[in-house]
Amino acid sequence: METLKSIFNKLIFICSVIYLYNCCATSNNQSDTSKTEAPHAFYNNLDTKEQPKSGTSNPSFSNPLHCYYRVTSPYGYRTNPVSGNYKCHNGIDLACTKGTPIYASMSGKISSRAYNSIYGNYVIITHENGYKTKYAHLNTFGAYSVGDNVSPSSVIGYVGSTGQSTGPHCHFEIIKNGVSLDPCTRIKF
Repeated sequence: METLKSIFNKLIFICSVIYLYNCCATSNNQSDTSKTEAPHAFYNNLDTKEQPKSGTSNPSFSNPLHCYYRVTSPYGYRTNPVSGNYKCHNGIDLACTKGTPIYASMSGKISSRAYNSIYGNYVIITHENGYKTKYAHLNTFGAYSVGDNVSPSSVIGYVGSTGQSTGPHCHFEIIKNGVSLDPCTRIKF
């Protein structure tokens, strides 16, 4: 017989999934007649990106992967597949082939390029208006160093499985003034 805590955790998980689905569905279904989706957009939406609304300071982010991928873990609460802990996943995991190039999501300056036991090889880019993006579990780094300016055409690293990872993917985060944001609210995945 399931314990009350187990049932409660499952209920929280289901609510998180519903919230994320609604959040991503809302940001993905906004009509904008200036955008045209490529025929393969159902799989990866690489040729489209959410444009900031008129009068706002939301910058335009682009997808860090320019290839086929699948979302293996969305933003939100989950059971960590490595540690087993139930906590917030502050980014989105995009699984694809090891060695796939990872591009800067927006122009900015590389503020960190390092290794730690959780994220493995990772890159942090500082952008305007208090935004940062993080790319983790890289197999290897691109040619850019800390302090270098990058643009969306800059390869900042290559997909890998370093740190606490169960397979090759790019863990991608968007951070605004130190607070993580759901990448689905800024980019169509």
